[in-house]
Amino acid sequence: MAIWSLILSILTLGGAGSLAGIIMGTVARRQIAVTGERGAGLALAGIVVGVITLVAAIGYWVFLGTHMGHAGGGSGYGGGGGGGGY
Repeated sequence: MAIWSLILSILTLGGAGSLAGIIMGTVARRQIAVTGERGAGLALAGIVVGVITLVAAIGYWVFLGTHMGHAGGGSGYGGGGGGGGY
């Protein structure tokens, strides 16, 4: 489970993979503490990479939302037809 935590954290998938990697890493750390298995460092790496890539994905989506949100709007210059007062 610790290996999957790291793999999913690296393959961020728009943030969903990062979140899954963080959750799986946390579950793996708890399981390792109970059973004494190996892989605590790998699970911790999955959590850390997951947090970093999740923050990067959130920043990416915020950037897109603020810069692409105005793509369909007008320019604000009016541009209507009319020829003035001839």
